[in-house]
Amino acid sequence: HFPLFFQTMAQPLPEPKSLPSPPNDGITSLQYLPSTSSSSSLLASTSWDGALRIHDTIAKTHVVTQTMDSGPLLCMAVGTTTTTTTT
Repeated sequence: HFPLFFQTMAQPLPEPKSLPSPPNDGITSLQYLPSTSSSSSLLASTSWDGALRIHDTIAKTHVVTQTMDSGPLLCMAVGTTTTTTTT
């Protein structure tokens, strides 16, 4: 048995959620995109099928898919700030 300290700090695991338009192959990286609000709901993913996908995890919608011709996307890097352009 774990000591009582570890039992009280244990958090229940979040329930898994499915998003529309998943990759055709394995996911290689996941990262929430920076937001101007206190929390971001845009989740970016890369995959072995060579696509970058963005989903809105609050609305549970597919936002965009960009397929690269260079082969699998094994990782991604996302900047820490966002720029909003208005016209």
